Amino acid sequence: MLKIKESLLKEKMGEKGEVLEAVLKETVDLENIPIEEVLENLRCSREGLTTQAAEERLAIFGHNKLEEKKESKVLKFLGFMWNPLSWVMEAAAIMAIALANGGGKPPDWQDFVGIITLLVINSTISFIEENNAGNAAAALMASLAPKAKSALTGESLPVTKGPGDGIYSGSTCKQGEIEAVVIATGVHTFFGKAAHLVDTTNQVGHFQKARAGIQEVHFLPFNPTEKRTALTYIDNEGKMHRVSKGAPEQILNLSHNKSDIERRVHAVIDKFAERGLRSLAVAYQEVPEGRKESAGGPWQFIGLMPLFDPPRHDSAETIRRALNLGVNVKMITGDQLAIGKETGRRLGMGTNMYPSSALLGQNKDESIVALPIDELIEKADGFAGVFPA
Repeated sequence: MLKIKESLLKEKMGEKGEVLEAVLKETVDLENIPIEEVLENLRCSREGLTTQAAEERLAIFGHNKLEEKKESKVLKFLGFMWNPLSWVMEAAAIMAIALANGGGKPPDWQDFVGIITLLVINSTISFIEENNAGNAAAALMASLAPKAKSALTGESLPVTKGPGDGIYSGSTCKQGEIEAVVIATGVHTFFGKAAHLVDTTNQVGHFQKARAGIQEVHFLPFNPTEKRTALTYIDNEGKMHRVSKGAPEQILNLSHNKSDIERRVHAVIDKFAERGLRSLAVAYQEVPEGRKESAGGPWQFIGLMPLFDPPRHDSAETIRRALNLGVNVKMITGDQLAIGKETGRRLGMGTNMYPSSALLGQNKDESIVALPIDELIEKADGFAGVFPA
């Protein structure tokens, strides 16, 4: 289904479709980026969509509803009579009427009726339990209909919303007016994803499938010294392997080809950091000796994973109030400088930040090289790369 949609998207919308492909795959975090970036990613404007553009997007993303799988309840009920336990009971029932009791006595109808009754009761209980689970998914589907925000979040009083804030479909505007851009419909909404999870609880996930074929031998938990975790395991062929994830620098130091990939890795890390994303690195090695104490073979650098750790939802408002009261707010963070600047921009507290090494007289740029430490602290909006002693 996804491939068909992607093909249709490219065919109908050309270059614009290639951009919207990221939205379709949900690789863009539309909930946590500035409104101008949302409009750019969705290839729309504050004036809205034309009728033709709306129809094209309906063909790509579908209507604002979940797919309902209709099935016959009769067939569903009979399906609970088709399993190993039911087969045994059905065979016993057939034998009760097919075989005479001897001495000219008729078949054992009492046993037959008793077995069939138990079979029906067992199937009925299973059918009711399965049907209740289906009703839970149906209830979530119904929740896609417009609801008041208080019904969704439990808030009893009106909530002030400003530019860039998220709102729920169907919310009542008590005062003022609002214009908004729709960033998700149908299965891509919060309720749509929840309903899909309920509907697929019996399916085995990718991680479950991956773990089904391995046997854990040893797990190294995270610690602030090594700044990484590691798992030693045996695959379904009996071979031992080890994987590790953690701070990119630590994983790079493990890798046998660090000098070849270091520049590219740091470029990706910096690109993530400019968007306010942290990075985790992953590496892999074989352990041919087959012992968990073994050092193993050379480590292979696998890749980087971005992590988004947003500030609290009320942080920006708290900082704004502090600034209005004349309090000079500074950011002290262990994150990279680029992440600190992006976070500062989102919180409205400024981006004039420096690495912690600048406090020690190192890595100072020309604009602050002559400043004493106290003036540097006063001038800066914050410092990044700070680690506790």
